[in-house]
Amino acid sequence: MNLNEFIRASNMLNTNLVLLMVKNQHFEPITQVIWEDSTIFLQTKTDSQSSNSTLSLSQFMTIVKKIPNSYDIRFFNTKKLTFGFRIIDKTLVFY
Repeated sequence: MNLNEFIRASNMLNTNLVLLMVKNQHFEPITQVIWEDSTIFLQTKTDSQSSNSTLSLSQFMTIVKKIPNSYDIRFFNTKKLTFGFRIIDKTLVFY
């Protein structure tokens, strides 16, 4: 999924949703977003040694505001392209 697709699909969602990703058959919080070479990478605490807390949808949108909408969204650990997301309780889970 690229950033434009994500923005269009999530623009009516609660911006307080916490961002998670599926990793080793369980959910892990997304704590950092980095970008390079037309790609946005989603990182968890195990991917980087940052002490950042879990990102919300609002924080994610603020971070990516100046990034071109054509950038792909990928998982940092596998470099796989995100397929989409699901809303589970008060979280947004990338797949």
